[in-house]
Amino acid sequence: MRVDDLTALIAGGAALRAAHRDRARGTRLVRLLLDGLRTPAVTKDAAFRDATSLQRHETAAPDVRYCEECGARLRVRPTGRPPRYCGPTCRQRARRRRTAD
Repeated sequence: MRVDDLTALIAGGAALRAAHRDRARGTRLVRLLLDGLRTPAVTKDAAFRDATSLQRHETAAPDVRYCEECGARLRVRPTGRPPRYCGPTCRQRARRRRTAD
């Protein structure tokens, strides 16, 4: 939209409001004109989300997780990255196993 387009819309809105005998109806028409210029909302409705995608998401994993190396039960915290190993010993053991392959 250029400046002259905006100037024409402002002049048209003023003329539209002045053309009506009833000031409230003229104001209502100007508001309708301005509402038509607004961009649509960017946010999505709740129906947009796919419930099955939440099950595949890393943070939506079940509350019970196990160490990938020894199988010990891990404590899952509500924030941060989910743990993969029970401690540095299992982490190092898994790294050595990966590099040996």
